[in-house]
Amino acid sequence: MNKSEESANQQILNRTNNADVAKIARAANSEKKQAQTAEPDDVLKYQLERLELENTRLSDENVELKDVHELRKQYIPNLFILTVASLVTVLVIVWRAAEGSHFYLSDNVLIALITSTTVNIIGIFVIAARWLFPHKR
Repeated sequence: MNKSEESANQQILNRTNNADVAKIARAANSEKKQAQTAEPDDVLKYQLERLELENTRLSDENVELKDVHELRKQYIPNLFILTVASLVTVLVIVWRAAEGSHFYLSDNVLIALITSTTVNIIGIFVIAARWLFPHKR
């Protein structure tokens, strides 16, 4: 064989090798794409279960927020009425004692009445307000 025949044979072998290499490369790329897009069933089941649990949690939170909202709507007017009624009662007692006609209380008793009643009512209001409207940290 002369040199031209050898180079022709080499080119034929190179073409065959290049074609085989190209086929292998294409097959590898297609397998890689399939592996990337196809997820195992276990992973999909896990994701589905996780999303269902998240949906259930959010639904429960929504129900809880609705219940708290209804509770607030019920208790806030009652709390306001209690606060106003107690403070008005203290004002009436002080006004009747200041008038002095049929109702008399010493200064120490009036101070104790005003202070203790006001502190108790404001304390109840603050405790109930913090319970109904907690701070989210």
